[in-house]
Amino acid sequence: MLKKRFTLIELLVVIAIIAILASMLLPALQQARNKGYSAKCTGNQKQIMMASAFYSDENDGFMVNRTSTDRTLYGPTTAALILTHAASIADDQAKRDLMNSSSGYLSWMVMFCPMQKNIIKNPPLTEKATGTNSNYTNTYGFRYSQPDDATLGNFMWNANTKAPSNYGGAAPWDQCFIQYKRIKRPSAALLVADALTTAKTDMSYQVHFWSTTQPGVYMVHSDRANVAAADGHVASMGTGDLREHGVKFGYTANQNMWQ
Repeated sequence: MLKKRFTLIELLVVIAIIAILASMLLPALQQARNKGYSAKCTGNQKQIMMASAFYSDENDGFMVNRTSTDRTLYGPTTAALILTHAASIADDQAKRDLMNSSSGYLSWMVMFCPMQKNIIKNPPLTEKATGTNSNYTNTYGFRYSQPDDATLGNFMWNANTKAPSNYGGAAPWDQCFIQYKRIKRPSAALLVADALTTAKTDMSYQVHFWSTTQPGVYMVHSDRANVAAADGHVASMGTGDLREHGVKFGYTANQNMWQ
């Protein structure tokens, strides 16, 4: 008795069914993966805020500045390099050795959002302790704008003049620091966020909430951004949430600016 064999049409039908099922499952798998990335990003930002609190305890209540020439442990550098202690190292290989270590407040890779997969594969290690910040070293932006909402307090403080200030104006922008004790509502004061530069390079050591000529909040997690507040909590925010917290512009997951 001859065995029944599949015809070409039957095989094509089976292949078509498998293709349909795969097309239905892949978006769900991708969505689950992105949620995992967002959860890891949230954990990264919580670690950054905890490390910033430790730094603040050792530096007169000032949060580590996004980039500075004053009141830092290592001189001209960015917040990422200070918190990882890589700022004191000029050799790239030595910095590379820090990637999985905990010699500073943080390990190096905590400074990168896992959604930025192209950066994670080859993280930048080229910025020197005496550099000019031309090579960005993280994907999380540190706030450098005084809040428009007076109820939050004037917490951008000039380390030299001992007076409220901002990143611009009469005071040098690199001497303006966030002082925790001057924040009136820590749960509402956003300090760190997923960020994107105006050149859309996926890398930024700073974030601005109202000047569109500066790096803005990057909604890289399916049009939502992870943002850390002064009290240490991290929230996933859409455009509505960001606007409620005084953010005037940002970038969608497709890197289109919204205002």
